[in-house]
Amino acid sequence: MCRLRQFIVLFALLGVLSFSVGCPEVGFYGSTPQSFSGTDSMTLTTPRADILDVVAEVGKSMGYDVTSLDKNSQTISLGFSEHPGMALLIGKVNYSSLSVSVQDGGKKLAFSYSIMGNLGSGDQEAAEKLVTDFKTKITERLSAT
Repeated sequence: MCRLRQFIVLFALLGVLSFSVGCPEVGFYGSTPQSFSGTDSMTLTTPRADILDVVAEVGKSMGYDVTSLDKNSQTISLGFSEHPGMALLIGKVNYSSLSVSVQDGGKKLAFSYSIMGNLGSGDQEAAEKLVTDFKTKITERLSAT
C-alpha cells in the first residue's frame, strides 16, 4: 500500500510539473497560452431602463458570472474561467472578461473585452466570436420583449 501511495504522489507531482513548464511531450500541455483584448460597441434601437439586468441575464446564459456592477456609472463586468480541473486533467486554460458600459443615455453599449487561453481559446478569432455571440444574444433578448 505504501508503494501505491508513493506512485500516486509521484504521478501527481509529475503532472503538475509538466503542466507548469508546458512539457511538449505531453502534447496538449505544450500549448502556449495566447491573449487578446479589444473594444467594440453596439447601438440600441430603444434605450432600456433594465439594460444592465438584460446584460447580466445574457452573460449568465453564456456561462459568465457577474464580477462587478455599478449602477451609478451604468457599468457591468462579466467573467469566465475554465474549471481548474480542466487545467490539471488536459492542460486547458481559458479566462475571459467582458465589461459593458451603457452610454449616450442608454442608446449605446460599449464593450471592453479580454481573453486568455490555450488550445485556440485565447486568440483574436476566439475573442471576436465571444463578442459577436454576446451581441447576437443581446439583440435576440431585446427583440423578444
